[in-house]
Amino acid sequence: MRRWRLWLFLSLLAFKGCLVLPSDVPSVEADITNRPPKLVDNLASPSPEETMVILNSLCSKYYFTVYAKDPDIDRLYYRVFINYSLYPAIYIEGSIDPAAIDNNNLAELSFHILAKDNNHFAAAQNQGYTFDVVELLLTDRPFADEGRMLSEDAQQDRYTWTIVRRDMGPCLE
Repeated sequence: MRRWRLWLFLSLLAFKGCLVLPSDVPSVEADITNRPPKLVDNLASPSPEETMVILNSLCSKYYFTVYAKDPDIDRLYYRVFINYSLYPAIYIEGSIDPAAIDNNNLAELSFHILAKDNNHFAAAQNQGYTFDVVELLLTDRPFADEGRMLSEDAQQDRYTWTIVRRDMGPCLE
């Protein structure tokens, strides 16, 4: 009987180097990374790849539609800034619920800007700009402040459109 105990004790000592303590086991969560949401280029209207988007300054609304994908299917948050570099920055914000994501992992995001609203565009004109910039910032975490600040673990994608407003006659609204 003593031999059996001695053998068990020596066996445990021999295998001690093979034991992995729980703190040494890599966490499954550590292997999962937060992947960024993605705006789908070929589905945006107007396309952000256009050099300029010309808007009739006599029309009231212009609609923008983009589609977003998120491999993690997180709630997505967005802000649309108009002339962000000018103070105060004007923005529209919202979120996309994961339930709104379709079978193709696409979520539609639509917003409009008011081309006739000089509150949106007057600041740029008063400072001598001949164009305006509309920027869409999409993230998978809530915004950390009233601007573009994101939390440390947030992932993002963005589009920008260069907008030129011109009086092009009556609007067909």
